[in-house]
Amino acid sequence: MTTAPVARGRIKPRAERRGRPMTPSQGAARGPRRSSRRRRARRAERSEWAGRPGEAGGASLVALALTAFLLLAGLLAVDIGALAAARAGAQTAADMAALAALTPGGDPGVSNAATIASANGAELVTCDCSAVEAVVTVRRRVKLVPTGLSVWVTARARAVLAARPEPSRAASGRGVRRARSGRSGSAGAARAA
Repeated sequence: MTTAPVARGRIKPRAERRGRPMTPSQGAARGPRRSSRRRRARRAERSEWAGRPGEAGGASLVALALTAFLLLAGLLAVDIGALAAARAGAQTAADMAALAALTPGGDPGVSNAATIASANGAELVTCDCSAVEAVVTVRRRVKLVPTGLSVWVTARARAVLAARPEPSRAASGRGVRRARSGRSGSAGAARAA
């Protein structure tokens, strides 16, 4: 009994492996080359439909990277908002402290400025005060969200007293009335002439 030599590397169909002869409907007449061509064609169709092989899961990585970027951008926006709010609060404290330093009566200017600055959540750094001018510098601490890092925000304000009005005009309103009556009298005199 002689057997036909079997080519190495050829994969036998199931029916042939079990010892049964293959019928033409099972692909005996077509042979293995046509079926492998069909398999390659199906794989090509699948790969074109599903994208290139090896790119599976690429969209998940892009979505993960985009989510991380949006999270960091949101934290940065929160920090910038906190810094802007702290800057506005420090500027308000500096303005109020400069005005308080020039307010007459009570404590001297520096203690008034320090009291008002601390009431507004800031710390008085410098106060160059005189009788008519006050230059005040205050600072306020801000904690950043992701790191917990503390940052100082500084603001500066200047207040100047205007020239005081003359006491005679400020004490009574007669000077204003005289000016009105003088104008109307001169207009009446011009009409009579």
